Amino acid sequence: MLIHASFILLTGSLPHITLLYLNAAHAQLLGNDYWALTKQLLTEGPIEAFTRPKFMREAGGVLTKDGKSGMVWTTNVLSTYVLVSHAHHLL
Repeated sequence: MLIHASFILLTGSLPHITLLYLNAAHAQLLGNDYWALTKQLLTEGPIEAFTRPKFMREAGGVLTKDGKSGMVWTTNVLSTYVLVSHAHHLL
């Protein structure tokens, strides 16, 4: 609903959009595995460890409130589709 409300406001204030940058990132994290963090820091270095972390524990199978879709998929893929479908006439 927030996305829909945002585009209602944009439609009234902008005649068109020349650039639309879509970036979504969402993960269901349980926490960090500090042993794996230490190992990755010592073997691969801090830049690689924090660029491509292997130490984050993720929760798999988390669903949206309605129980129909995966939470991460909905945020990362479906939200982008909803944004574009509401904004296509402004592009």
